[in-house]
Amino acid sequence: MSSFSLIAKAALLAAVLATPAAAAVVVPGSGTTNYEFDWFGGLGQIDGIDLTFEDTWSLTLATASTVSFTATDDFVVGDAFELLLDGLITPWTTTGITSGGFFQGTFLAPLTAGSYLFSLQVSQLAIDTANGAPFRTGGALASFSVTPTVVPLPAGGILLIGALGMLAALRRRKSV
Repeated sequence: MSSFSLIAKAALLAAVLATPAAAAVVVPGSGTTNYEFDWFGGLGQIDGIDLTFEDTWSLTLATASTVSFTATDDFVVGDAFELLLDGLITPWTTTGITSGGFFQGTFLAPLTAGSYLFSLQVSQLAIDTANGAPFRTGGALASFSVTPTVVPLPAGGILLIGALGMLAALRRRKSV
């Protein structure tokens, strides 16, 4: 391989690594959406979603909705994550351990219409029992589910009944 193509490949890799991370877009109404994410530098911000350099999920809600976001470790038992919502650490609604012993955190909350950024930080690393050192890389799973909030319209029902009654009264009046 020529030195030129090595230099070109190195420059391309440097450009990709220098490019600011974008967000993976979550599309409401598409059911549960599953993702894989990974990290390479130990504790802190994740490094990629679905084998890209995206490190956040972007969610735009047209209407108020209930959002469920779950992160489940999938590498070595012992990793754990913190949730960031719009850049702020946000407590998980529930946390636990799967039957395989992996960390799992779920955030479940009603959100108003608007745009949101979700991200994860690695807050605890699994330990390599062979040498007692933490694993600095890993991979895990995440999923989103978005359910629009149903807003009851009791006044709408009363108006509908009233309108039907008026139509019935007008019809009866015409036939007399």
